[in-house]
Amino acid sequence: MGWWLDYLAALGLTIVLEGLVVCCLTTTAERSRLVGASVLINLFTHPLAFLCHTGALDTFVPLEATVMVTEAVLYRQIMGLPWSKSALLSGAANAATIMASWYPTWLGYWYVAHQ
Repeated sequence: MGWWLDYLAALGLTIVLEGLVVCCLTTTAERSRLVGASVLINLFTHPLAFLCHTGALDTFVPLEATVMVTEAVLYRQIMGLPWSKSALLSGAANAATIMASWYPTWLGYWYVAHQ
């Protein structure tokens, strides 16, 4: 049952971080609709990405790129946003979750390099 808790923590972190990014990049009038869309989109893409991820960097990069494109398409289709705004929201939101998920690894590399 331990991996389920890890997954739920990762899903929760993704939803919160991507929701915050969407909040920062949208106007007040569209914010609640787009944050709601962000949650729904992540509930679709996150489980699929989790099941496909092998843990290796060579699969992470194309998988994350696929998630970004899929989310941009979903923002466009569900919310009727222009492609530029859809790509901005998807790219920025996913960049935030990538940085958060890889931060412990980067911190470890930095620590070792500065010993």
